[in-house]
Amino acid sequence: MKAMKDWIALPLMVVFVLIAAQGVCLADTSRPWKHYTITGKVVAVDQDAREITLKDWTGTTITFAVDPKVEGLGTIAVGEKVTGHYCMAYTTDFRQPTALEKETPFVGLGETIAEPDDVTPGTKVKVFKDVMRVKGVDTNVGMISLKNSRGETLTVFDAGHNLIDRANACSTVIATYTEPLIVSIEN
Repeated sequence: MKAMKDWIALPLMVVFVLIAAQGVCLADTSRPWKHYTITGKVVAVDQDAREITLKDWTGTTITFAVDPKVEGLGTIAVGEKVTGHYCMAYTTDFRQPTALEKETPFVGLGETIAEPDDVTPGTKVKVFKDVMRVKGVDTNVGMISLKNSRGETLTVFDAGHNLIDRANACSTVIATYTEPLIVSIEN
């Protein structure tokens, strides 16, 4: 069960850069920055861009920005197993997409300053918006299954009753989220 919680993401990146099948936490919150943990195999490391790409236990590959304070990025080898602690921010809106959103469901929105206390001040991360479809809801475990505009399946764990009710009532989620930012990493 802990491994499944570590899989939360997602984003949404990103979606879930996602974020792809990493999952997305859509919990209602007044502070949108959330922290997660991922354990995965290193697929690529780009020291100049300060990015690392990991493949999680589901086989999904996710690229993360890496905070400037994280040392030793150049010593991490492709194929190595690492655990990364990362943060991301997101908001969601359960509604039908507009005509423009249907035409261009995944959009880069520029950059924002990462605000969590454990991030180097002034660190910027990319922001995205994506249209996702609700594939299924499991009220017993508080889980929502989504498919993003690139066809990747995302899982929302620990969704509250408010989100479960909204997911049951609407087939679409419009998500705005940051790329995930690694704040520490262990080999």
